[in-house]
Amino acid sequence: MPSKSVQQQRLTEVRAHALYLMKHLGQQVVGRPLQALGWTFGFDRAKRRLGGCRYQPGHPPKKRITLSGHYVRLNGLAHRNNAGLQVIDDVIRHEIAHAIDYEQRGRSDHSAPWQAICQQIGADPSRLYEGNDLERVPGTYVVECPQCGQTDDFYKRPKNVRYCKPCSQKVGRRFDPSCRMVLRERATGKDVMYGDERKTRRLAPNASGATPAEQGYKYTATCPSCGRQTGFKRKVTRTYVCTPCCEAHANGQADRRFALKITQHY
Repeated sequence: MPSKSVQQQRLTEVRAHALYLMKHLGQQVVGRPLQALGWTFGFDRAKRRLGGCRYQPGHPPKKRITLSGHYVRLNGLAHRNNAGLQVIDDVIRHEIAHAIDYEQRGRSDHSAPWQAICQQIGADPSRLYEGNDLERVPGTYVVECPQCGQTDDFYKRPKNVRYCKPCSQKVGRRFDPSCRMVLRERATGKDVMYGDERKTRRLAPNASGATPAEQGYKYTATCPSCGRQTGFKRKVTRTYVCTPCCEAHANGQADRRFALKITQHY
């Protein structure tokens, strides 16, 4: 990780370079600097893309070109990929091509008119940058297959359980339990639950003493630790945990040890 002074230097250098290109390429293609047409430049917090170009109609319209501050801090303007392409410079030209396309057509995409503008201003006319040579922002969470060791990064806790696709294809079942990927926090290495598994259901005391089945519930959920029970009228599609046990033994955090066991009565 570069020092803070180096990161700030890279941001300053890239901002100056982007404003220079906006001025001169705009003058070259549309006859006016993009700044004179209302375009601004800045950095955003994107972690999965390198840049963006936004045009929002209005009075006045909002026109803005952005680059990912994370990628700029980690790589800088001087970074070149394996083919010798100056990646950050190319991303700036890519987004400027979109801005020029907006000015000429009132909209922009990755079709032939945009590609022609890219060739005119020296940008790579590709929709996405697919190189793996940039230093990337590590995800907050990582999933790992217990069978083959395949991993993937996530910046937010994934809601749905992930399964390893190659291993599932070998087994012949799409959601085979043996292919269930383990979710961990990158910073601590601790196994955590997926988003839907964190849903909790507080077990209310049953004053009558009757079981959920006797009360007419179709499904009974039982805590494997304390034996508390609660009833469900509909099929349970999420994983619930026993709140009292989590509060007593897991500092109030959802813990898979206290996942409720579901029993169907009829």
